[in-house]
This record gives sequence, C-alpha cells and structure tokens, in this order.
Amino acid sequence: MSGINSSSAISTPKIHTTYQYGNADTNFFNKITPLLTGFFIFFFIFLISGIGLLRERNSGALERLLATPVRRSEIVGGYMLEYGAVAIGIFISTFANSEFQMMQFIPIVVVLQIFFCGLVPLNNLPHWTVYFSKILPLTYASDALSDVVLKGADLIDILPDLLGLIIFIVLFTALNVWGLKRYHKT
Repeated sequence: MSGINSSSAISTPKIHTTYQYGNADTNFFNKITPLLTGFFIFFFIFLISGIGLLRERNSGALERLLATPVRRSEIVGGYMLEYGAVAIGIFISTFANSEFQMMQFIPIVVVLQIFFCGLVPLNNLPHWTVYFSKILPLTYASDALSDVVLKGADLIDILPDLLGLIIFIVLFTALNVWGLKRYHKT
C-alpha cells in the first residue's frame, strides 16, 4: 500500500432513498389493502346478487315478473342498480339451480380473479398470465383502487380502468338479458 495516497482513498458511496409512492412506513399490507377491498366487494356482491336472482327464480317471482309487460333488460337493469352493477353474479345465477351450485362457481369465477388481479405479482409468472388478467374485471378494479389509494390518482388517471369496467358491465348486461330468455315461458 505504499503507492496509495490517503487523499485518493475510495470513499463509501451514500445511498439516498426517495419514494415515488408512499413513504418509509408503507408496507406490504398497505399495498394489498386496495386489492383486498376490491376483492371482498366483488365476492360478496357476486354471492348476494347471484343468490338473490336465484331465489326469485326458484320462488316463482321471476316467472311472474316475466309474464308482465316488463322487458328483460329492465329486470336486469333493476338488479344491477340494486346490487351495485356486479353483473357477473347475476349472469352466473342463470346457470345455477340452487344456492349450493352458486357456491360451486366461486372457485371458477371469484378465486381465479384474486390470483390475477395483482395480489400475486404477475411479472414472475408466465407471460400469458398478464394477457389473461386483462379479461377479468377485478384486474381493472384493483388497478384503479391501487392508483387512487397508493398514488393519489384522480378520475382522469383511472379513466382507462373505468372504461374497462364499463365494457364488462355492458357485456354482462347483454349476456344477462340473453340469459333470461331461457326462463321466459309464453
């Protein structure tokens, strides 16, 4: 070490941490809170809306309603307003004959969405999972909720996610109207 000057000694680099979203106190739970909020809302409305329409169908109330001049689209619209526009539960209930069968759709419809909505990081999974997540409405809801809660996004920032959700609402509304045709007895 005879050739090294004390003034040319290597200094230890200093690391400065800045936070783009959150602060030093932000933890994993803070990140998943918006995702879980969206999931639980989706889960319970899925069950409530699906079982609600199923009970009305099994009790005969839906058949009596379909015998009136009320259009199927008005029935579906009323249910969607009542249950917060979660049209998937109403649509799935057209295929179930009992509450037990409605519960059997949970792994297919609900649990599948929790894995692909962002709770599990998709960048560590096969590339197709990112594309698959785009056909699930909970992905758009989770992205919008996360952007608002973690990044302070406003309505303009989450507009693409809201448009994605509107597309799902329109699609499943049409499918619900079509699905009620099988119960219309003339």
